[in-house]
Amino acid sequence: MGNPNFSPQFRVLLSIDNTRWVGVIKSYWGSINPKPPKKNMKVYDIIAEALRTGTDITPDDRKEWALFACALKVLGYDETDFVALSNLHGTDERTSRKVWRSERTPQRYVKTTEQAEKKIAYFAKQAGMNLKSRQWINITGRKQNRRTHPQRPPQPPQLPPVYICPDDIAKAASKAPLSTLFNFLCWAFRTEEVNRAFQLYRVGATREFGSTPGLMGTAFPYIDSAGRCVDVKLMAYGTNGHRRKNGYSANWHLAKAKLNDRRAPWPLFGEHLLNIDTSAPVAVVESEKTALIASIALPGYVWVATGSKQNLNAERCRALKGRAVYLFPDVDGAEEWARRGLELAKQGFIVYNCAEVVTENAKNAGDDIADIILQRLWQ
Repeated sequence: MGNPNFSPQFRVLLSIDNTRWVGVIKSYWGSINPKPPKKNMKVYDIIAEALRTGTDITPDDRKEWALFACALKVLGYDETDFVALSNLHGTDERTSRKVWRSERTPQRYVKTTEQAEKKIAYFAKQAGMNLKSRQWINITGRKQNRRTHPQRPPQPPQLPPVYICPDDIAKAASKAPLSTLFNFLCWAFRTEEVNRAFQLYRVGATREFGSTPGLMGTAFPYIDSAGRCVDVKLMAYGTNGHRRKNGYSANWHLAKAKLNDRRAPWPLFGEHLLNIDTSAPVAVVESEKTALIASIALPGYVWVATGSKQNLNAERCRALKGRAVYLFPDVDGAEEWARRGLELAKQGFIVYNCAEVVTENAKNAGDDIADIILQRLWQ
């Protein structure tokens, strides 16, 4: 067997003392087969990892935060990415967007993409990211210990919604003549008409604001189209028929019972009446009292109330889909309801705006169609 064909470098190794043999072999082998160096994480990996783990890499200092925004802009990231990263630091969306939009010339501070990548890598290291192992480390004294976004605690299972017992609604409705509002309306309409309207809407009396017979508060039940009472609005009225402005004058039954988190989706006031006559036009007003008065004076409509100007929306009015809907806003809410009516029309509702009926006949800025009806009756 002939001599192996060793390279000259390897022949030199053969002549070295055996005690140094292993170390030299390793050194030589490493020189001809070098290990590739570990590469640092790319910027897009850093950003993705930060968002995935919920770790804040944005700096505390306001100027450095603006520099962070400039670096992201130079690298081609958009406003949504900056807002998401800043949110991990506890910064609200409005402030983040303001900072992002204020940096209109980011190249003035971060001139090249290489500088931008170094800035992002620096901030990531400050937050505790090992750019070679691609893992988050926990080094004592580093600020990432307080900057890491805390994990949300496990949420308890959502409990089913609660509904007001029908017997409680009937009991309150049987005491309706004890309320201030009932007695006020009896001055304008016949008692049997008022009583019929209160029974139709299942409106009752409440001791929430006093127990004097004839001066008690009014309970307006919000009953959905399935006949379930979602909540009861408790209101205090003066002898003039207007809501009491001074002191405690309004509340909700579930709020008193601390069950707000278990309230079912809101219906309209009077929504349960939609099933009585499915072909009748529907008139929408803001106030529950207005719906009661209008139902007596103008019985050709099914009168429902939103309870607030802001409640005229597709979610609250979902039961009105497919019905002819006529809007009768308060004078001071005519413009807002005109806009909201157009939004409902875009979503497939059949809407007619009757604001002119109110605005052209009202005497005061806060009047509604109920005030106009009462003014005509007392002329």
